[in-house]
Amino acid sequence: MTNRSKSAISKSSGSKSAGAQSGRAKSTAVDLRIPCQLYLSVCATSDAANAERVAAVLDKVAVPSILLEPKPGETLTATHVLPFVETAHAHGVAVMIADDACLARTVKADGIHLNWTPDCLDRFTEAREIAGGRLMIGADAGTSRHNAMVFAEAGAEYIAFGLSPTAMEHDTAAANRLDMVEWWADVFEIPCVATGISGVQQDVVHQLASAGADFVCVRVPEGKSTADLIDWAETLAHQLDGKQAKAA
Repeated sequence: MTNRSKSAISKSSGSKSAGAQSGRAKSTAVDLRIPCQLYLSVCATSDAANAERVAAVLDKVAVPSILLEPKPGETLTATHVLPFVETAHAHGVAVMIADDACLARTVKADGIHLNWTPDCLDRFTEAREIAGGRLMIGADAGTSRHNAMVFAEAGAEYIAFGLSPTAMEHDTAAANRLDMVEWWADVFEIPCVATGISGVQQDVVHQLASAGADFVCVRVPEGKSTADLIDWAETLAHQLDGKQAKAA
Protein backbone atom coordinates (compact mmCIF):
# COMPACT_ATOMS: atom_id res chain seq x y z
CA MET A 1 0.00 0.00 0.00
CA THR A 2 1.41 3.38 -0.95
CA ASN A 3 2.07 6.20 1.49
CA ARG A 4 -0.47 8.23 -0.45
CA SER A 5 -3.21 5.66 0.02
CA LYS A 6 -2.39 5.17 3.68
CA SER A 7 -2.72 8.86 4.39
CA ALA A 8 -5.87 9.14 2.32
CA ILE A 9 -8.54 6.81 3.53
CA SER A 10 -7.14 3.95 5.58
CA LYS A 11 -7.05 3.84 9.35
CA SER A 12 -3.57 5.28 9.52
CA SER A 13 -5.12 8.59 8.45
CA GLY A 14 -5.93 8.97 12.13
CA SER A 15 -9.68 8.89 11.65
CA LYS A 16 -9.76 5.89 13.94
CA SER A 17 -7.12 4.28 16.05
CA ALA A 18 -4.42 2.56 14.03
CA GLY A 19 -4.25 -1.19 14.44
CA ALA A 20 -5.46 -4.44 13.00
CA GLN A 21 -7.45 -4.51 9.79
CA SER A 22 -10.50 -6.09 11.40
CA GLY A 23 -14.01 -5.20 12.42
CA ARG A 24 -13.27 -5.27 16.12
CA ALA A 25 -15.20 -3.00 18.45
CA LYS A 26 -13.77 0.38 19.32
CA SER A 27 -11.87 0.93 22.52
CA THR A 28 -13.83 2.97 25.02
CA ALA A 29 -10.70 4.66 26.36
CA VAL A 30 -10.10 7.53 23.96
CA ASP A 31 -11.98 8.76 20.88
CA LEU A 32 -9.32 9.53 18.28
CA ARG A 33 -11.70 10.45 15.47
CA ILE A 34 -10.75 13.47 13.40
CA PRO A 35 -13.39 15.54 11.59
CA CYS A 36 -15.23 13.96 8.68
CA GLN A 37 -13.41 14.42 5.38
CA LEU A 38 -14.57 15.07 1.83
CA TYR A 39 -14.24 12.21 -0.68
CA LEU A 40 -15.21 13.24 -4.21
CA SER A 41 -16.98 10.98 -6.68
CA VAL A 42 -16.08 11.99 -10.23
CA CYS A 43 -17.74 10.88 -13.45
CA ALA A 44 -14.67 10.00 -15.52
CA THR A 45 -15.02 10.96 -19.16
CA SER A 46 -12.57 11.43 -22.00
CA ASP A 47 -13.20 15.18 -21.93
CA ALA A 48 -9.85 16.75 -20.97
CA ALA A 49 -11.62 19.81 -19.59
CA ASN A 50 -13.27 17.64 -16.96
CA ALA A 51 -9.92 16.54 -15.55
CA GLU A 52 -8.75 20.16 -15.60
CA ARG A 53 -11.77 21.19 -13.54
CA VAL A 54 -10.98 18.51 -10.99
CA ALA A 55 -7.37 19.70 -10.88
CA ALA A 56 -8.57 23.23 -10.13
CA VAL A 57 -10.61 21.93 -7.20
CA LEU A 58 -7.69 19.94 -5.82
CA ASP A 59 -5.56 23.08 -6.00
CA LYS A 60 -7.92 24.79 -3.57
CA VAL A 61 -9.48 22.12 -1.37
CA ALA A 62 -7.85 19.38 0.70
CA VAL A 63 -9.41 16.19 -0.61
CA PRO A 64 -7.74 12.94 0.51
CA SER A 65 -9.25 10.72 -2.19
CA ILE A 66 -11.38 10.71 -5.31
CA LEU A 67 -13.56 7.94 -6.67
CA LEU A 68 -13.73 7.51 -10.44
CA GLU A 69 -17.04 6.17 -11.74
CA PRO A 70 -18.41 5.69 -15.26
CA LYS A 71 -21.34 7.47 -16.81
CA PRO A 72 -24.55 5.46 -16.35
CA GLY A 73 -24.64 2.65 -18.89
CA GLU A 74 -20.95 3.02 -19.79
CA THR A 75 -17.77 1.22 -18.73
CA LEU A 76 -14.61 2.84 -17.47
CA THR A 77 -11.53 2.51 -19.65
CA ALA A 78 -7.90 3.46 -19.19
CA THR A 79 -8.44 6.35 -21.62
CA HIS A 80 -11.17 7.70 -19.37
CA VAL A 81 -9.38 7.45 -16.06
CA LEU A 82 -5.67 8.07 -16.74
CA PRO A 83 -5.94 11.89 -16.91
CA PHE A 84 -7.71 11.87 -13.54
CA VAL A 85 -5.23 9.45 -11.99
CA GLU A 86 -2.30 11.61 -13.13
CA THR A 87 -4.00 14.80 -11.92
CA ALA A 88 -4.87 13.35 -8.53
CA HIS A 89 -1.46 11.82 -7.94
CA ALA A 90 0.21 15.10 -8.85
CA HIS A 91 -1.76 16.61 -5.94
CA GLY A 92 -0.96 13.77 -3.55
CA VAL A 93 -4.57 12.54 -3.73
CA ALA A 94 -5.43 8.83 -3.76
CA VAL A 95 -7.59 7.40 -6.54
CA MET A 96 -10.19 4.68 -6.16
CA ILE A 97 -11.69 2.98 -9.22
CA ALA A 98 -15.30 1.83 -9.12
CA ASP A 99 -15.85 -1.91 -9.46
CA ASP A 100 -12.85 -2.79 -11.65
CA ALA A 101 -9.81 -4.24 -9.95
CA CYS A 102 -8.05 -5.04 -13.23
CA LEU A 103 -8.36 -1.44 -14.43
CA ALA A 104 -7.22 -0.11 -11.05
CA ARG A 105 -4.09 -2.22 -11.26
CA THR A 106 -3.45 -1.27 -14.90
CA VAL A 107 -3.63 2.50 -14.35
CA LYS A 108 -1.78 2.32 -11.02
CA ALA A 109 -4.70 3.64 -9.02
CA ASP A 110 -4.63 3.30 -5.25
CA GLY A 111 -7.61 1.04 -4.82
CA ILE A 112 -11.03 -0.24 -5.77
CA HIS A 113 -14.43 0.79 -4.50
CA LEU A 114 -17.02 -1.97 -4.75
CA ASN A 115 -20.58 -0.77 -5.05
CA TRP A 116 -23.24 -2.95 -3.50
CA THR A 117 -24.59 -5.89 -5.51
CA PRO A 118 -26.22 -9.14 -4.36
CA ASP A 119 -22.92 -10.97 -4.95
CA CYS A 120 -20.77 -8.32 -3.28
CA LEU A 121 -18.99 -10.75 -0.95
CA ASP A 122 -17.83 -12.90 -3.87
CA ARG A 123 -16.76 -9.79 -5.77
CA PHE A 124 -14.67 -8.67 -2.81
CA THR A 125 -12.82 -11.99 -2.80
CA GLU A 126 -12.21 -11.73 -6.54
CA ALA A 127 -11.01 -8.12 -6.28
CA ARG A 128 -8.56 -9.03 -3.53
CA GLU A 129 -7.14 -11.86 -5.62
CA ILE A 130 -6.56 -9.43 -8.50
CA ALA A 131 -5.33 -6.51 -6.43
CA GLY A 132 -3.20 -8.41 -3.97
CA GLY A 133 -2.06 -6.41 -0.98
CA ARG A 134 -0.90 -3.31 -2.85
CA LEU A 135 -4.31 -1.83 -3.57
CA MET A 136 -6.94 -0.77 -1.07
CA ILE A 137 -10.47 -2.10 -1.30
CA GLY A 138 -13.47 -0.26 0.05
CA ALA A 139 -16.82 -2.03 -0.03
CA ASP A 140 -20.44 -0.91 0.15
CA ALA A 141 -22.30 -3.24 2.49
CA GLY A 142 -25.75 -2.01 1.53
CA THR A 143 -28.16 -2.50 4.42
CA SER A 144 -26.52 -5.69 5.73
CA ARG A 145 -24.74 -5.45 9.06
CA HIS A 146 -23.51 -8.98 8.47
CA ASN A 147 -21.89 -8.04 5.17
CA ALA A 148 -20.27 -4.99 6.73
CA MET A 149 -18.63 -7.10 9.42
CA VAL A 150 -17.55 -9.78 6.91
CA PHE A 151 -15.92 -7.12 4.71
CA ALA A 152 -14.11 -5.72 7.74
CA GLU A 153 -12.84 -9.12 8.83
CA ALA A 154 -11.70 -9.78 5.25
CA GLY A 155 -9.48 -6.70 5.33
CA ALA A 156 -11.49 -3.91 3.69
CA GLU A 157 -9.85 -0.53 4.19
CA TYR A 158 -13.24 1.09 4.65
CA ILE A 159 -16.89 0.13 4.85
CA ALA A 160 -19.33 2.18 2.79
CA PHE A 161 -23.04 2.68 3.23
CA GLY A 162 -25.03 4.15 0.36
CA LEU A 163 -28.61 4.30 -0.81
CA SER A 164 -30.09 0.84 -1.11
CA PRO A 165 -31.13 0.10 -4.71
CA THR A 166 -33.84 -2.21 -3.36
CA ALA A 167 -35.60 0.44 -1.25
CA MET A 168 -38.97 1.52 -2.57
CA GLU A 169 -38.60 5.17 -1.52
CA HIS A 170 -35.64 7.54 -1.38
CA ASP A 171 -36.49 8.67 2.16
CA THR A 172 -36.48 5.07 3.35
CA ALA A 173 -33.11 4.41 1.72
CA ALA A 174 -31.65 7.60 3.22
CA ALA A 175 -32.91 6.68 6.69
CA ASN A 176 -31.36 3.21 6.35
CA ARG A 177 -28.02 4.73 5.32
CA LEU A 178 -28.04 7.08 8.31
CA ASP A 179 -28.87 4.20 10.66
CA MET A 180 -26.02 2.08 9.29
CA VAL A 181 -23.51 4.94 9.58
CA GLU A 182 -24.52 5.65 13.18
CA TRP A 183 -24.28 1.98 14.12
CA TRP A 184 -20.88 1.42 12.50
CA ALA A 185 -19.31 4.64 13.78
CA ASP A 186 -20.47 3.92 17.31
CA VAL A 187 -19.10 0.38 17.46
CA PHE A 188 -16.26 -0.29 15.02
CA GLU A 189 -12.79 1.09 14.24
CA ILE A 190 -12.49 0.72 10.47
CA PRO A 191 -13.40 3.96 8.66
CA CYS A 192 -16.95 4.44 7.50
CA VAL A 193 -17.80 6.13 4.20
CA ALA A 194 -21.26 7.51 3.43
CA THR A 195 -21.96 7.37 -0.31
CA GLY A 196 -24.75 8.18 -2.75
CA ILE A 197 -24.75 11.91 -2.00
CA SER A 198 -25.52 14.33 -4.80
CA GLY A 199 -23.64 17.59 -5.08
CA VAL A 200 -26.63 19.65 -3.97
CA GLN A 201 -27.38 17.75 -0.76
CA GLN A 202 -25.33 19.86 1.63
CA ASP A 203 -27.78 19.24 4.48
CA VAL A 204 -27.31 15.50 3.99
CA VAL A 205 -23.53 15.91 4.12
CA HIS A 206 -23.80 17.65 7.49
CA GLN A 207 -26.23 15.03 8.82
CA LEU A 208 -24.03 12.08 7.87
CA ALA A 209 -20.89 13.75 9.19
CA SER A 210 -22.66 14.40 12.49
CA ALA A 211 -23.73 10.75 12.60
CA GLY A 212 -20.08 9.70 12.64
CA ALA A 213 -19.07 9.09 9.03
CA ASP A 214 -15.30 9.41 8.60
CA PHE A 215 -15.73 10.35 4.94
CA VAL A 216 -18.66 11.58 2.87
CA CYS A 217 -18.47 10.64 -0.80
CA VAL A 218 -20.17 13.42 -2.74
CA ARG A 219 -20.75 13.36 -6.49
CA VAL A 220 -19.09 16.27 -8.31
CA PRO A 221 -21.86 18.13 -10.14
CA GLU A 222 -21.58 18.42 -13.89
CA GLY A 223 -22.18 21.59 -15.87
CA LYS A 224 -20.64 24.03 -13.40
CA SER A 225 -17.93 26.44 -14.41
CA THR A 226 -14.52 25.90 -12.84
CA ALA A 227 -15.02 28.89 -10.52
CA ASP A 228 -18.44 27.66 -9.41
CA LEU A 229 -17.10 24.16 -8.86
CA ILE A 230 -14.32 25.50 -6.63
CA ASP A 231 -16.86 27.52 -4.64
CA TRP A 232 -19.01 24.41 -4.27
CA ALA A 233 -16.12 22.29 -3.00
CA GLU A 234 -14.87 24.97 -0.63
CA THR A 235 -18.35 25.32 0.85
CA LEU A 236 -18.54 21.58 1.49
CA ALA A 237 -15.04 21.50 2.98
CA HIS A 238 -15.82 24.38 5.34
CA GLN A 239 -19.05 22.71 6.32
CA LEU A 240 -17.19 19.58 7.37
CA ASP A 241 -14.20 21.28 8.90
CA GLY A 242 -12.74 24.70 8.17
CA LYS A 243 -9.24 23.18 8.20
CA GLN A 244 -9.99 21.31 4.98
CA ALA A 245 -9.92 24.46 2.88
CA LYS A 246 -6.36 25.21 1.79
CA ALA A 247 -4.88 28.59 2.47
CA ALA A 248 -4.98 30.87 -0.54
